[in-house]
Amino acid sequence: LLSVMGHQNIWFSHPRKYGPGSRSCRVCSNHHGLIRKYGLNMCRRCFREYSTDIGFRKRADRSRMDCEDIPECLAPSRQQQLVLFTGLDIANNAAHAAVFSTFTQNRLPDRAPLRMILLSADNPLYAGNAHKIKAAKSSKGYVKISWMWKYVREVPAIIVVFADLNWNHPSWNEKVTECESKISSLRASIGTRGTRICVVLLQDAGVVTGDDPFASERATKLCQSCQLSPKQLFVFPMTDHLLGFVVRLESAFHELAQGFYQQCLKSIRARSIPNNFSNLIIRQQFKLAFISELRQDTHTALRHYKLAYQQCVEGEPPDTELFEWRQVTAVINYKVHSFYIIYRVCHHYKVCSLCICQLSFLHSTALEAISQQRRHVSHMFALLPGSYPSTQLAAIEFAFWKSKQVRFIIF
Repeated sequence: LLSVMGHQNIWFSHPRKYGPGSRSCRVCSNHHGLIRKYGLNMCRRCFREYSTDIGFRKRADRSRMDCEDIPECLAPSRQQQLVLFTGLDIANNAAHAAVFSTFTQNRLPDRAPLRMILLSADNPLYAGNAHKIKAAKSSKGYVKISWMWKYVREVPAIIVVFADLNWNHPSWNEKVTECESKISSLRASIGTRGTRICVVLLQDAGVVTGDDPFASERATKLCQSCQLSPKQLFVFPMTDHLLGFVVRLESAFHELAQGFYQQCLKSIRARSIPNNFSNLIIRQQFKLAFISELRQDTHTALRHYKLAYQQCVEGEPPDTELFEWRQVTAVINYKVHSFYIIYRVCHHYKVCSLCICQLSFLHSTALEAISQQRRHVSHMFALLPGSYPSTQLAAIEFAFWKSKQVRFIIF
């Protein structure tokens, strides 16, 4: 019980000069905010200072995790932009299943870097924002894995609404109202995230948009009702050869997604970062680099990863953050060396050196990647192991970390 309880669960007594509850701290003789539970009889200040020594520790933060292999969100050399599809009934409609399979199967490297999945009821997008518990923002730590997963698996750049709707549909007005209601619901779920929404009309192959007298008028009305620009409305003819139309739609989706990630970059840059918090500077540079990767701007991503790595190398973290600092430095080195190095890292990463090496290989600068890895090893291995939580444990952790740096490296 003592090892899992949180500090917030401890009873405090209010200061009293007389009567019960007037006991003083057994360390500093102060009676203000005395902790009496478990017979501690310590004030809050002394408890914070000595809690680790007497066997207490804070309840595990679920936003963190123990050491594990590099997560999938960092491993790919080419990040994919998340696109959610809704309105396709692939289980009961063969035409919808054919459209979805054409989008998702047999994707060649020359196609747009999109990761397209169906929007289901259990998607985090539909989770009640009012009941969702968010981890408090902290100036400690570096980059959370949950932040990276958010942009890889949860927050889409685009939501595509598919609708079976011809220009001459007899219930056109009802279909437009239904589409408008669905888009309004999606916007409410998105909130302030800035995700783009577009509509794709699945139409019969025999209907040619240019020959339909209703096409222009009804397209304008649909855009006005759903508050969409003409660039967010697409027509998809259901022919026997879907691949050509799919490739064109993917290019349009990719262009819309670029705007979403550009807005994310502006939001990150707009945050004020104190110069005396090196971990916050590293966090900001890493976020800029990761979003730039999603935007397919790898040169800008490499530049931000190098800036983050420079901050890591020049920083002097306290002993309590030394192991985490080494991990993050190693992972950033991966992004700037090899696609094949696997490390075990904590939930907060110092992701500098690894990121640099991976992107250097992507830009066909293998010699620079090898030089970066050698500089990383020579600098980091020469540092002292630290003394937290004890000198012996710190030495073991440092040796374990060094073994991971050279495990798959052959020069």
